[in-house]
Amino acid sequence: MYDKKLDGTRRLLTSYLSPVEPGPWTIENACISARGVPSHGLPADARSIRVLVEEPNQGWSVVIEAAYRSGKLWRTRIASYHDDRDAHGGAAGVARAYADWLAAL
Repeated sequence: MYDKKLDGTRRLLTSYLSPVEPGPWTIENACISARGVPSHGLPADARSIRVLVEEPNQGWSVVIEAAYRSGKLWRTRIASYHDDRDAHGGAAGVARAYADWLAAL
């Protein structure tokens, strides 16, 4: 099944962010930061990061977990959606706002 949010997230990670620089970055009014996290259950050569995308004007944030192998994006997962100001009707509304933001990139 095609997931345009996951595809857009992969595009964000590979086209706009660096796997070696932790940021923070500002892209289309969103503040994006990343930090390394333990790579439990992944091959020894995998490097895992947790990315936080915060859009303060729209009041949402998204947590992404990604793993890199040989410097290339290997796995991606959207861990959670947060409706920071209760303006989107919960996680489903934030998912739609995030998809719209990704489409604008």
